Amino acid sequence: MSGYKYNNGEMSSEDLRSPAAKLAKAAYKRRGIKRPHDDDRERREFFAGLVACDKDHKYTAVQLMKLANDHYRAQKRPRLNTSTAQSWKRQCLNNMELFTAGPRYSHAGNPKLTDEDVKTVRDFVLDNPYEGERRHSAMLKAQEGINVSASWIRDLRNSEPVEEKIRPFKVQTKPAMTQQHRDKRVQFCTAQAHAVWPIWIFSDEYTISINGRRGLIYYARSRDDVPHLETHKYAATFHVFAAITRDGVLPLRYYDNSLNAENHCRILDHVFKDIETMRSGLPCVFQHDGAPYSNAKRTQEFLANHPLVLSGLIKPLKANEWPPSSPDLNIIENLMGTVKTEVLKRLAKLPKGTNITVDLWKQHLEAVWHSVPAKTIRNLYDSLPLRCEDRIARKGEPLKNRCRIGVSVCVGCV
Repeated sequence: MSGYKYNNGEMSSEDLRSPAAKLAKAAYKRRGIKRPHDDDRERREFFAGLVACDKDHKYTAVQLMKLANDHYRAQKRPRLNTSTAQSWKRQCLNNMELFTAGPRYSHAGNPKLTDEDVKTVRDFVLDNPYEGERRHSAMLKAQEGINVSASWIRDLRNSEPVEEKIRPFKVQTKPAMTQQHRDKRVQFCTAQAHAVWPIWIFSDEYTISINGRRGLIYYARSRDDVPHLETHKYAATFHVFAAITRDGVLPLRYYDNSLNAENHCRILDHVFKDIETMRSGLPCVFQHDGAPYSNAKRTQEFLANHPLVLSGLIKPLKANEWPPSSPDLNIIENLMGTVKTEVLKRLAKLPKGTNITVDLWKQHLEAVWHSVPAKTIRNLYDSLPLRCEDRIARKGEPLKNRCRIGVSVCVGCV
């Protein structure tokens, strides 16, 4: 196909390409920026240029296809087949401008959308942030009459500029708070602005499932290299009471069923003896939250009449003195979260088929708990003044990420 008769003259394929190239260049300049699937639009514009040059319709769709494919092959772009070339030529003859414009975001199987439709899709995604791409596709078809696929919506999100890109984010949790809670948090932090934090002892109780937590990170070259962490349908749980001092961790205390005032008093008796041994007679402040069993009458009587409290060695917080909904002020929350993650990592390294039991969980928990570096605990205590200052500045609001305030946690690495 060296050349074709056109207007009583010889016109080569290079001459046919020249008007198409000018048309494409003008279109690129008019658009300003390139979008995903611009290859399809450029192919359309080049093909439209060939059709525009053939004013007398001397050439068949197959002949135009061969000319276009010579150009596409040189540009390393997908080539046309006969049916597509026939369809494109028919569209060009019907409406050249509409054909060259094409869909702004083209995708196989999706209709040509106008800019208004694209804006509607983008706004719809922002108005329904909790739905996935497949759900968005179904809802758009039912509510707006726009038929687009989930992959098309994903391509739309990825095509946006960085500052405007719609990206999925993990929803973070924070304690439910009222204005009264915020006021109490500010009052507590203001009152403890000059507190001697090293003499404080922080404690809390936990219910641990042998399934652990989701979200472990595993670095590998492919998904096939990532092992599975086996879970149980009806996972067993156990309860543990933990406490820390600036000098180190106290022994873990386990209890059965739910924690009530009677069990709490029995656990506190053991914990106070551990404090006496570790502190060597130095006074301290014992922190406990405002849980019902902590504020119960029996617990308050136990604390008021305990020998170590009467001697002044241990000074427990008064009932409701600790502000409500304040896990971000209790540094043991940070430590225990990291400890449980380290236990999960160790369990994941066990041979395949190992039966994960409560006793095995406790065994690894004890090993990790007693291997916590002293520097980790000191960093947590050193972060307390900054935490209080931040709560006062935020008027009681919790931190966006409470686990990263001046704390470098490295558990199980010694």
